[in-house]
Amino acid sequence: MPNWREWLFSAKTFAASMLALYAAMALGMPRPYWAMATVYVVSNPLTGATRSKGVYRAGGTLLGASAAVLLVPWLVDRPLLLSLAVSLWTGGLLYLALLDRTPRNYLFMLAAYSLPLIALPAVSAPDQVFDIAVSRTQEIGLAIVCASVVAAVVLPGRVAPVLALRVHAWLGHAAAWAGHALAPTPGQDRLPPVGRHQLAADILALDQLISQLSYDAAHRGAVSLARELRWRLSLLLPALSSVQAALQDLHERSPGLCREIDAVLQEAAAWLRTQSEEAAPRDALLQRLAQASHALGTAADWDRVLARHVLMRLQSLVWLWQDCLALGAQMALEAPRPGWQPAYRRERLDLHARHYDHGMLAYSALSAIALIFLTCLLWIQGGWADGASAVIMGAIAACFFAAQDEPAPAQFGFLLWSSVCMVLGAVLLFYAIPATHDFETLALVLAPPFLLVGTLANRPGFTMMAMTLTVAMASQLGLSQAYNADFTSYLNSNLASIAGIMAAPCSGPC
Repeated sequence: MPNWREWLFSAKTFAASMLALYAAMALGMPRPYWAMATVYVVSNPLTGATRSKGVYRAGGTLLGASAAVLLVPWLVDRPLLLSLAVSLWTGGLLYLALLDRTPRNYLFMLAAYSLPLIALPAVSAPDQVFDIAVSRTQEIGLAIVCASVVAAVVLPGRVAPVLALRVHAWLGHAAAWAGHALAPTPGQDRLPPVGRHQLAADILALDQLISQLSYDAAHRGAVSLARELRWRLSLLLPALSSVQAALQDLHERSPGLCREIDAVLQEAAAWLRTQSEEAAPRDALLQRLAQASHALGTAADWDRVLARHVLMRLQSLVWLWQDCLALGAQMALEAPRPGWQPAYRRERLDLHARHYDHGMLAYSALSAIALIFLTCLLWIQGGWADGASAVIMGAIAACFFAAQDEPAPAQFGFLLWSSVCMVLGAVLLFYAIPATHDFETLALVLAPPFLLVGTLANRPGFTMMAMTLTVAMASQLGLSQAYNADFTSYLNSNLASIAGIMAAPCSGPC
């Protein structure tokens, strides 16, 4: 069952969406439902994350809207060229989004599919494309303001405490791995490879939180400490792997030497598990490591060189671990102490070094280009009245899941929940909403489904479902100043959207 934090987040998001919807209606904006849907897109339990996502969404929308205003009047009489331009724009911006692993990639992602979202519905009335672009930008800006204000005023969720808890948990996992690494069974890795993979994934998750920390006004001073901590956490993985591999080799070559240094290895493993910041145990351990290394002598035979290498790597690991503990403790403080000095001295490396499979990234981008262009051809050649909806939803499905190793299962899930949303939206739009007579009763009718689904938005197994149901339902309802729903139009538009989503798994990597 949802806990109180999930209910609180759902209530705050629904309140912000109703505030945005009411303000958009009061200001006479043509599509108030865009503001309501955008609130659900940008909201996050962490205030800093809501602000950062809002900033990038505003920038991406403005970029896509500007492209629509430039392209539609120029190419509206050349549908094939316009289709090609929209396809290349979406694929190119998607490629840039995949190159950036920080929350900043949301700017490129939004710009990628904002162009078809604004440009394609305007091809039948190109003189209105500027008004559509302006209204969408205004409504999204209004939604971002509402979401940010509610997130900041009503029990704000700070990034720094969450980051401190994540770091503490990560260090606990790393300490457990270190205990296994320092006493491996010969010829066998006592910790499954998934353990290392999970720790690497946790570091990437920390990257997201650290990038959002600068938007948390109360903890902006901790950004530099957080970056230093992230750099050292990334070094723990190769440091532990190096010690583990060397010990494995030493066990196989010279079990006797392993027994000589076994006591100090066990002492190091115990110290890592305690996660103590006290200087005395650390200094005692460093002294024991130096004594053990000196006792091995200076002989040049490979086994003793390997044993000395293990002990030297352990000394570096001790200093590195000490820095991680100190920085983690600093992150837990409301006001970090100035003047922190690192114990682990190192050369500065590139904090943003990443491996990119440019072939797969290009394949994902080219798949999106092919999907959009072919769907546009079907729309044009078939005289499909609602073909623009198919192109738009195909572009969104291709962009959202392009970063995944296997996007097809997620896209099929998106298809499933979009179909469910069509049914739920029809019940609300044609049965429940006609019974309302003012904004208050409208909000009461919308509250049960949106509040319930909103509690699942931050559960990893239900995030896609909750996002699809809330955002798509808010868009499909098409709420405005007056009730003007038409079942035939609703059905045709939604069936076209589902057709576009169905095409996405067929075009991308599986």
